[in-house]
Amino acid sequence: MKIFKNIVIVVFVLINSATTLKASDSIPRLVLGVGDRMPSQDMGQLMNGSRLPAAVGLSQRLVILDFMNTSCTSCLASLEKLRKLQNNFGDSLKIVLVTPETGERVSNFSARNDVITRSGLDVVVNDSLLFSLFPHRTVPHTAWILDGVVQAISFTEFVDSAHVADLLKAGEIDLPTKADFLQYNDAIPLQTNMLYQSKLPNSTFEGHLSFSNTKFGRYIDSTNRLVREYMINTPIVPAYLYVYGKIEKLPYMKPHRIVIESVAKEKFDFRHSVEKYEEIWKRKYSISYEALFSQETGLDEKMRWIINDLDSKVKLRSALEDRFVRCWIITEGRSKRSKLHNRQTTIADFAFMADLNADIPPILYDVPEDTMLSGRNWNTFSELKTLLNDNGLDLIEEERKIKVFVMYDKK
Repeated sequence: MKIFKNIVIVVFVLINSATTLKASDSIPRLVLGVGDRMPSQDMGQLMNGSRLPAAVGLSQRLVILDFMNTSCTSCLASLEKLRKLQNNFGDSLKIVLVTPETGERVSNFSARNDVITRSGLDVVVNDSLLFSLFPHRTVPHTAWILDGVVQAISFTEFVDSAHVADLLKAGEIDLPTKADFLQYNDAIPLQTNMLYQSKLPNSTFEGHLSFSNTKFGRYIDSTNRLVREYMINTPIVPAYLYVYGKIEKLPYMKPHRIVIESVAKEKFDFRHSVEKYEEIWKRKYSISYEALFSQETGLDEKMRWIINDLDSKVKLRSALEDRFVRCWIITEGRSKRSKLHNRQTTIADFAFMADLNADIPPILYDVPEDTMLSGRNWNTFSELKTLLNDNGLDLIEEERKIKVFVMYDKK
């Protein structure tokens, strides 16, 4: 099974296909920013054992460092695009993959999956130098270097033909910076006077804040016996799902489980046909929200108040409803189960993992959750059906009533 780049985990966290790396909470002292020159030392060890020269020692004017690792599905999904980009610009561009993983680990991965080899891109392994120059918490993470000078530190979605051509032509580029170390001080309310001098409960509602990354949380003011619930720089739908998820346990809220019945759908649902870059869309439509309650207010009461308040502020109605949705259903098969070895996965765990693929309908099962099966990779409905048939099970497609999140225009 493949889990694609556009998996959207929208219940508790927002990272679109990103992998969090182990890193210090503070930025290392010697780091590079836009306008800084790369050091003259070589950039690290390549997969073939040779060393990658310093940026100024390469024949290509533009060097793009793509920080990644083999467990980052969105990183791997972007390699085909990067391969085509490298081929299109030839000697003007050099794209380099950078990973802290060992050469052995990357080689073992490549033996099972040739996506890195097929890209034809150089891979810096055992990296620590480049990470120290361009520290980050999540991958993919991209640094743009022209004639030895850093021009941008961006999200990988901006690495495309238009931006490469513009940079090579103009000698500079203006991209949204991927800054993983922005700090939001939750001890300081966004609007102190409004929150603390108004009748409880009350709230503050703003748009995207340049000084913070996305953050959800709770701040307890024990002195005044107050609790502040906050959501900073989050798109509206994930904000709602975070709150609803505090009231009841939600399934993975993939796009099939989200229904937006609004004339202003572009505010709530990122679509490439409307906005080319998701980060631009997030900065345009994300909200920053805080609500203040007395410490005695129960969690359920707080969350329901926030839902009603958000409905009022975004001028919509929201709800969790049971609706008929096209689903893939795992059922008992007609044939007896063959004597397969390695039956170590329960149907509950298998269905949960399979359902994380945002490209396919929700996966349900009509067999006991402790049913054991032997799994393997699959990509399509027919391949999954064959896998299940081998385990004495079957796969059908039909509409089932499941829980969905709905947003309506207010009438």
